[in-house]
Amino acid sequence: QEAILPIRAEILLHLPDSFVLFKPKDIVSGDFFWFHHSGEASIIVCADCTGHGVPGAFMSMICTDKLNHTVHEKEIFQPGSMLSEVNKGIKKSLKQENDDSVKTKDGMDAAICKIDPKRSSIIYSGANRPLWRVRNGELEEFKPTKCAVGGFTPEEQLFDEVEIPFEKGDCFYMSSDGFADQFGGEKGKKMMVKNFKEKILTIWKLPMDQQMKELDLHFETWKQYYDEYGEQYEQVDDVCVIGFRL
Repeated sequence: QEAILPIRAEILLHLPDSFVLFKPKDIVSGDFFWFHHSGEASIIVCADCTGHGVPGAFMSMICTDKLNHTVHEKEIFQPGSMLSEVNKGIKKSLKQENDDSVKTKDGMDAAICKIDPKRSSIIYSGANRPLWRVRNGELEEFKPTKCAVGGFTPEEQLFDEVEIPFEKGDCFYMSSDGFADQFGGEKGKKMMVKNFKEKILTIWKLPMDQQMKELDLHFETWKQYYDEYGEQYEQVDDVCVIGFRL
């Protein structure tokens, strides 16, 4: 799985002020990140497949393969079209097309950004995963299409795209649900998206590598509390958070 994930140095070459916080729950992960650079534009993906551990990792390998096929062989570079194509590919591979008897309804949630510095814009499309932008201390959320890739999603599903102009200094964040779903804290509850956003708003001015360390520390500190049985909270899911400043 590590060999298939992008080389982080390549991401830093094209997005120098960026980070990927990748924390599998087990040795292998259902979350993954993906990167492609062509011409002037970079495409970055933050994905969360059904399950974690070995079953999740199998799904992540299938979804990575479908992304590679979509971009490298079919030369589809628009985020919404990429999600539609991967949706068809997953449903075909797992025999989910038009067959209600098939038990595998596994799929993927994902956020995809195509970053075009020449146009000073990002094209974003999401399947159940949003994109956040922080500008001058204000956080804005761009909503995803409310369905997964694969699983129960229709084969001809279209995914909404939005073009987002960016200004110098804007910070963008994509994440799987593992960070916000972690149990811990004094009351032993989920961190929740609200807390996650509030943390980002306290660190967004820092260099991206420092932001990653702060988020990692926040996550580890959150789960270091003890439950009612005196046990420390375990990590409940894979975690993948991507941030970049343009």
